Amino acid sequence: MSRLKIFSLGLLVIGVVICLIGLGRNYLHNDKTEPVIAMEEDTVAISVKDDDDAILAGVTATDDKDGDVTDRLVVSSLTPFTDEDSAERIAVIAAFDQANNISFAKRKVTYSDYTPMQFSLSAPLRFPVGDKASGSWTDEEGKYLLQVSDCIDGDISSQIQYLGMDSVDSKTEGTYTFTVRVTNSAGDTESFPLSVEYYDPRNTNDAPIAQLESYLITVNAGDEPNLENLVTSVRFRGVDLEPGDKTDIPAKTFYEDRIEIDDSDVNYDTPGVYEAIVYTTYAGDKDKEEVTGSVRLVIVVR
Repeated sequence: MSRLKIFSLGLLVIGVVICLIGLGRNYLHNDKTEPVIAMEEDTVAISVKDDDDAILAGVTATDDKDGDVTDRLVVSSLTPFTDEDSAERIAVIAAFDQANNISFAKRKVTYSDYTPMQFSLSAPLRFPVGDKASGSWTDEEGKYLLQVSDCIDGDISSQIQYLGMDSVDSKTEGTYTFTVRVTNSAGDTESFPLSVEYYDPRNTNDAPIAQLESYLITVNAGDEPNLENLVTSVRFRGVDLEPGDKTDIPAKTFYEDRIEIDDSDVNYDTPGVYEAIVYTTYAGDKDKEEVTGSVRLVIVVR
């Protein structure tokens, strides 16, 4: 084949490619129709563990030129809860075609297993004067004392806001009130007051102190929990005494006769934040008087 024919054939191929590109661009340029989104139901119930596929279940999209574009459906956004008393959100669903035309549709999303945030406090908020001046208190391992678990986001303890800490003077003995607040990704917000105590170690007596499974519990209005079940041991003179322990300080002194829980200020029928006091008394050695220690238990009634 002569060079001239080869050259001519090359020009022809180039021309065809250019023509096809032009036709494709013209096709896309003339395609201004958005895909049509259809769904079997306007509302879908999902689990808090589900992903976007559950929201898109039963949703399809078709385009007048591209045909079925259901595989181009995405959840564009998900609103916070529509109101504080329901676990409903609005999902905005988007569909694209090859020309990048986009259409939107809304779908109500409800959670079948949504539960409120769960709080716990691993140690009492009681510190020596001058110690642990700020909020976000942590233990020796760096874990937050106040923990919150959310059914959607998991552990969100690091997102807790400690409000009103300006009024807390860690250098002066006393009890101070502040507010904790946390919001999950669904816009659900929990907020309630807590108090922190700063004490002078020189003014403390040699008293037993009850150790609790948690120093903050949440109960539903109308329920009255067995608070004694929260006591895991009694710390006295550096020893944690548990039921049945054989020591020179009889364990039954604490567990059978000497633990008293005062929850008289708690209204279990009315939502709010209350405090109960767990008292632990040691009858005293031969040459010492009876001593009583106490620890605060926060009870949040929902």
